[in-house]
Amino acid sequence: MGPNGVGKSTILEAVAWAMYGTNAARGTRDSIRRRGAPARSRVEVELDFSLGAHRYRIVRTLQGAELYQDDEPAPVANSASAVNDKIARLLGMTLAEFYNTYFTGQKELAIMASMSAPERAQFLSRVLGYERLKIVQNKLKEERSVLRASLQTAESGMIDLATLAEEEHAAAERDARAGKDIGLAIHGVEAGERRLAAERPAWERMQRLREEVRSLESDLKVAEHHAVEARRAFETLDRDLADALSAQARREELLPALGAWDHLVLRRDELDRLAQAFADRKGIEAQLAEVRAGLAAAAERLAQLGTDAALVQAKADLAAAQSTLTQLEESREGRRTIWVQDRQEATTKSKAIGDRLEELRAEYRRLSKLGPEGICPTCGRKLGADFQSVLEDLKRQGEEITVDRVYFEGRVKQLATEPDELVAIREQHAVAEREVKRLTGVVARLETELADRARLERDRAAALTRRSALEATLAA
Repeated sequence: MGPNGVGKSTILEAVAWAMYGTNAARGTRDSIRRRGAPARSRVEVELDFSLGAHRYRIVRTLQGAELYQDDEPAPVANSASAVNDKIARLLGMTLAEFYNTYFTGQKELAIMASMSAPERAQFLSRVLGYERLKIVQNKLKEERSVLRASLQTAESGMIDLATLAEEEHAAAERDARAGKDIGLAIHGVEAGERRLAAERPAWERMQRLREEVRSLESDLKVAEHHAVEARRAFETLDRDLADALSAQARREELLPALGAWDHLVLRRDELDRLAQAFADRKGIEAQLAEVRAGLAAAAERLAQLGTDAALVQAKADLAAAQSTLTQLEESREGRRTIWVQDRQEATTKSKAIGDRLEELRAEYRRLSKLGPEGICPTCGRKLGADFQSVLEDLKRQGEEITVDRVYFEGRVKQLATEPDELVAIREQHAVAEREVKRLTGVVARLETELADRARLERDRAAALTRRSALEATLAA
C-alpha cells in the first residue's frame, strides 16, 4: 500500500517480468533499464517463491533467465523461453491468464465483466485448478459404471447350489477314472521301455552297417568318376600325339623354305623403325603447325588489343569529362536554386498582394455602406467630411495593388516552367553524363585488354620456345 507514484506497480511488474519475461513489462526491452543508467548497465531481478513441496528461485536478465529448484546448484531451465514455459506449466497459467486474475488492474477488470456467467465460471475454474477435480470425478464415475456392469454380469452367470453339487460329484467320478487310466498308461510305458532296451543293441548294429554301406557307395562313385576322367585324358593324349606327328611331318616339308627367314625378320624390323620415325615426324609437324597457328592468332589478337598509351589517354579523357560533369552539376543546382527561390518569392508576393487587395475591397464596401457615419480605419473617428477622400484613397491603393498583382501573377506564370538556361544546362549535363559512362566503359575495356595482352605475351613467349624445340626435333 502507498500513494501513487511510489513504485507499487514497479515491484509487481518486476515479479511478473521475473516469471514471464519481457512481454510482462510495460514498454520495450530497452525501456526496462532505469532511465539515466549508464549504457550497457546490468539489469537483473531475482524472485524466490514456494509452490507445493518445492522452493523455486528465478534469476532473469535482459539477455536470459535461469530457474532453480530447491537447493540444486544447476538450473532446471536456463533460457528465457524455457523458463517462461516452465513457469506457465508450474502455475497453470499463461501470461494473459495471470494478468486477468491475480495481477489485474481496475481498467482490466472490464475483461472479466465482458464475459458471460458460464464463461467467467469456466475461466476461473480453469485458473484455480477446479477442472482437475472435475476430471477426477468423471474418471471415478466411469470406473464405477464399469465395476457395476462387471458385478451385474457376474451375478447373472451364477448357478444354484444343487447344480453345483451334481457337477462336483460328476467331476469326482471323472477324476477317479482318470487315475485308473494313468496307472495303466504308466504300466504300458514301463513295458515299452524294457522292450526298447532289449532291441537297442541290434538297432545300433544296423545303424553302423548302414553308415558303412553309405561310405562304400560314396567311395565307389568317386572311383567311377576318376575312371571316366582318366579315360577322357587318355583320349586327349592320343589326339595330341596324332597332331604332333602330323606337325612334325609338315615341319620337315617346310624346312627348305625357311632359309630366308632371318633376312626377312631384319627387313621387317627396319621397316617398323622407319614407320615409327615417319609417324613421329607427322606428329611433330602437326604440333608445330598448331603452335604456329597459335602464334599467328596471338599476333593478330595483340594487334587488336589496346596499349598503355591508349589507357593513359582514356583515363585523361575520363577525368576531363568527370570534371565537366561536376561543373555542370554545380551550375545546374545553382541555377535551379535561383529559379525555385524566384518562383517561391513571386508566389508569396502574389498571394500577399491578393490578400491585401481583398482587405481593401472589404474596407471600401464597409465604408461605402456606412457613409460619412463610418469610423476611420486610421484614426478611429467618424469620417464626416473626409468620407469621400478616404474612399478615393482606398480606391487609389486598390488600383496600385492591382497593378502589382497583375505583374506578380504574370511573374508566377513565367516561372511555372524551368527557364531555357536551366533546360540547356540539364541537356548538357545529360550529354556529359553519357560521355562519362562511355569513357568509363572504354577505360574498363582497355584495362581488361591490357591484362589479356600480358597473358597473351606470356603465352606467346612459351609458344616461341616450344616452336624452337619442335623445329630442332624435326630437323633431327
